[in-house]
Parts: sequence; C-alpha cells; structure tokens
Amino acid sequence: MLENLAWFILIPLWCAILVISTRFSGIILQKKHVVLMSCCSVLFPLIYSVLGLYITYKNEPVEMCFSFLSINNLTFFLGLYVDMLSSLVGIVVSLITLIVFLYSAYYMEKEKSFSRYYSLLNLFLVSMLAFVFSPNLFQMLLSWDLIGVFSYLLIGYWYNKPVVSMDSKRVYLINILGDIALFSAFVITSNFVVSMTENVSLSSLPLSEINLITSSLLASTTPQMYSVIVILFVVAGIVKSAQFPINSWLINAMSAPTPVSALIHSATLVMAGVFLLLRIFPVVASDMLSVKLIIAIGFITAILTSLAACVQTNIKKALAYSTSAQLGFVFVALGLFNPVAGIIYLLAHAFIKALMFMCAGNVIKLTESKNVMFMGNLRKVLPYTAIAFIVAGLALSGLGFCGFNSKCLISDILINSPSLLLLFGIVGALTTYYVFRLYFLVFEGEKQKNIAYQALPNKKCSIMSLGTLVFIIVCGTFLIPAGRICVFYFINLLMLGIVALIYYKKYKLPKIRTLQKIFINGFYINKIYYWGEVYIYRFLSLLMYVFDCYVVGGVEYITKSILFKISACEQKLQSNNVQYYISYGFWILLSVMMVFLVMYMFILNIFGV
Repeated sequence: MLENLAWFILIPLWCAILVISTRFSGIILQKKHVVLMSCCSVLFPLIYSVLGLYITYKNEPVEMCFSFLSINNLTFFLGLYVDMLSSLVGIVVSLITLIVFLYSAYYMEKEKSFSRYYSLLNLFLVSMLAFVFSPNLFQMLLSWDLIGVFSYLLIGYWYNKPVVSMDSKRVYLINILGDIALFSAFVITSNFVVSMTENVSLSSLPLSEINLITSSLLASTTPQMYSVIVILFVVAGIVKSAQFPINSWLINAMSAPTPVSALIHSATLVMAGVFLLLRIFPVVASDMLSVKLIIAIGFITAILTSLAACVQTNIKKALAYSTSAQLGFVFVALGLFNPVAGIIYLLAHAFIKALMFMCAGNVIKLTESKNVMFMGNLRKVLPYTAIAFIVAGLALSGLGFCGFNSKCLISDILINSPSLLLLFGIVGALTTYYVFRLYFLVFEGEKQKNIAYQALPNKKCSIMSLGTLVFIIVCGTFLIPAGRICVFYFINLLMLGIVALIYYKKYKLPKIRTLQKIFINGFYINKIYYWGEVYIYRFLSLLMYVFDCYVVGGVEYITKSILFKISACEQKLQSNNVQYYISYGFWILLSVMMVFLVMYMFILNIFGV
C-alpha cells in the first residue's frame, strides 16, 4: 500500500511547479487560491505519514528504492524508508507546515511576491520530507544540501534589504561547514564499508543495514579513524541543529519572515541535525569519545544560550536562543543512550516553539517592532495571543502540558548523575525566567506611548493557527508517557513566582553591565565569525592580488617580451639580408640537435637502451 502511495510525497513539489509556471505564463492566481492549493498539497504527505505510522507500528519498516546513478561497480539509490521514526517526524513536519501555510495567509497578506513565498515553502517541505524518508545516507546528503539551499532563499526572502541579504548569506556559509562534514563522513564511510563488504547495494549506505555498516566500520578501521568518522557526523549535526559554538547562524536567520522562523525553529531545519544522529545512532553510540562530546556540547549550549536569552530585548532573538538551549537537551538524551526521550522531547518542542513564534509574529505585526522594551499591556489588544503564549510558556518551562512530561523523561535519565541533574535544573529555572520575562514585558504592564498599534487583518487565520497548536500541546500531555516529578518542577514554580513579583512590583534587578553585554551579544560568537570572515576574505584577496600581479602579470610580461623579440626577428628576416638568414638557420639547427641529444641521453639512462 505504501509503495503505491509513494507519489503523495511529491505533491508539494508539483504544487510549487504549478504556482511558478502560472507566474511565468502570465496567469495571475489569487492569493486565496495559492493558499488553498498549498494547504491541499501538504495534506497528501500528512496522510502518507499517518498511514506509515499505522502500518509500521507492529510491522517491519517498508523500504522502496530505485537506481539513480552508477559509477563503475557502485550504484546509488533513491527512494523511501518508512518506519515509526520517519512517520512520526513526517507527521510533525507536515502538520506544522500546514499550520504555517494558514498563518502565512494572515502574516504575508500584503506581500507582492506571494506566489514565490508559497513556492519556496513547498520546495522546502519536499526537501525536508526527502530527508526524513531517506532510505540511505546518499539521499540524506542530497536532501541535506537542498534543505540548506531553500532555507537560504526563505531567510533571504526580503533580499532587497541589505541586512537580510547579508544575514541569509552568512547562514548559508556557516551551514556549508555541516555540508562538508557530512560529505566527508559519507565518502570515508562508503570507502571502508564497500571495500569490507564487497556488496554493491551498500554503496549508498542503506539505513536498514545500519548495524551492518557499524560492524563493518569497526572491523575495517582503527579506533582513531572510527572516532574521526563519527565526529564528522556529530559536527554535521551540531551545525544544523545550532549547537555551541556554531549556533550564531540561527540568530542571523531571524531576518526571515516570522512564519519562516516558526517553521525553521520547530520542525524542519534545526531538526535535521538531530534526526541525522538518530538515524545513525548505532554508529555514534559505538564511540565513547563522541558520546562524551555530545553530552558536553548539549549542556554547554543549553546553559550559555539560556543566559543569552535572559537579557535579549529582541523577542525573536530570545526565542532563537531558546531553540538552541532546548535542542541541547536532545543532544544530552542521545549522549546518555536514550534516543526515545530525545525524540519525544524534540517533537514536543516543535509544536511549542511554533506556537511561541506565531504569538511573536502577532505582536510584531501589531506593533511593527521586535523590541520588547517598547511593548506592554498587549493582553487587552491580543487576548487570544496572550493565552496561547501562556500555554506555550508553561509547556516550555515544564510546568504543564506536553512539555511537563517530556522534561520529566529527560530528568529520569539524569537521576543517576547529580551534577548533570543540577545543570538541568539550572537551565530549567533560566527557561522559566526568560519565557515569562517576555510575557510580562509584552502582555502586562503599561502601554508604551511611542508605539502605535496597527490594524490586524485576517484575524481568523491567526486564531485558527494558534488554536490548533494550543489544542495539540494540551492533548499531547495524554500522549506522552509521564515520568517522575522532579524537585526542579517546584523550583521552576518558585522562579515563575519570582518573575511575576519582579515585573508586577517593578523591582529593579542589579545590573552587571559587563556580563549583560556579553550575554546580550551571545558571547560574541557571531562577531568572532564575522571577524573570521573579514580576515579570511582579506587573506584571499591578498592571495588573488599577489597571483594577479606576479603570476598572471609575470606570464603576461614574459609572453609580451617573447612576442616582441619574435617580431623584431621577423623584421630582420624581412630585410633580405643573407647573413641574418644563415645565422638564424644555424641557431635553429643547433637547438634541434641539442634537444635530440638530451632526449637520447635521457632514454639511455632511464631504460638502459
């Protein structure tokens, strides 16, 4: 059944092609028709994912492949691999994309390039689904690159703005590091596995044979080489999932329209790195050095980005740092050999963060500002948005709904490690602080005089999107298995009370300007990358200058000199002077004889002839 319905995955691609073709053919589609077509197209992969989950729940995974490329004895395959993991992630990706389509009808209503926006969203969805349902690492590599390309185009949607254009380029350049790491890992792994197994079918590294791939790598490589291969995979995952120290690109991605931010931060781009590590988990789990690296990276990211989120005045940047922090817990779960807890936490976070970004989008749309210090008392103007933000905040803090159960699962796997559990509790308290700090600054307090509220057209799409996500987050509580209530739950409740007291009573917290400056700049990681880019470009420019002046210029000078001498000789030859003819003929004959003599000596010495 799944084999016959595989074309469902490609429906969004056909929708994107149709929308683009009508634009070039002169046919003008109304915005509501573009939205309707896109929403209908995403229903097909959603249905396919649900069917895949139902069929593979008690049965074996379904794999379908066809030959794509043959090089000598190597054959590369494309296709679909449907199991519970890919089906679950496919449901989340399709469902959140559907909600983003509906929300974009409200948020992007006044945009002129409406068709281009929805076409890019559909293409992005197809590339993400191709990645999720990849039957092998070869297809994962191809779709990984496509995800990067379409995310670059979406982030740079307002390309006519210099800041947006620069941010999108920086995002793409940083993500290329992950592409290089994944490509290198794929090539090295393919070389060892194919040479070990002598099986042509393993040239694409099929995920159904991941245990065989792991054993082949362990048998054919040294421990040092195996660690290098696994670390390359881990680096690719770290880059894509915005973990420290390569998390600055996620802050630059905030230049994108808010619906795109909701999509990137919830179920697509940042999920790709974690999903890669989940797919090759047996390979990663066999190297203890990489496992320790994953745990360390996860906790360092969670702590540092949470501190940065606590002082941000830009609402989207605060939520971006929050995304990196929460994904850090998923890395910790993987490092502690509990991928199930990581998957559950990842899926719960996807819906929570999508809801928070959409609430932020409503606020930005109303105030035309991202600075929370210029907001206040928006609860009366946006009551549904305020309620939705409270639900999302409680879930993200682990104080209720699906976020509570998912955080309890993480605390359960840390129960035997008091130091890690303490760090988890600290990050949880920081999460409660920055989430409800945003709420009190935006929705409570007094209205700022310098902010003029704008009209909110098409409220129905916004309320429908927010309501759907609230429903999923609340109902998700009963779908996620509950863990033990940790003592840090009560610490988070206490932190909530402290935040409320601070902002209701308007207490002024002591400011340590140096630390605050470091936190608000995200530990200057972005600036370090910027300086690196500047100096690298300067170095490359210097190399090109030297090459142009001394290599190209030298060749040009030598060529010009030779041509000048040849022309001078031609002038002398045209003088009808017999002495010149004899002289040049003699030197030419002597040169030919010298060449033949050198060649004869070379052959005599080398070949002994």
